[in-house]
Amino acid sequence: MQELDRLVRAREAAKALGIGLSTFWLRVSKGIYPSGTLISPRTRCWKASSIQALIDRLAAGSGIGEK
Repeated sequence: MQELDRLVRAREAAKALGIGLSTFWLRVSKGIYPSGTLISPRTRCWKASSIQALIDRLAAGSGIGEK
């Protein structure tokens, strides 16, 4: 299994994006960031590859709600 196929929780995703946890959740709720996958009633995860793709798009300057 590749490293990028692992699941990451919100705290790790926010850290990778260089933002706070509340900012991460705000942007998820506004649809700016992907909503991830609900793996239990109270646990949501994201594929590390989708977080890396988001970082790549942000670095390329495609916007995605960033100013």
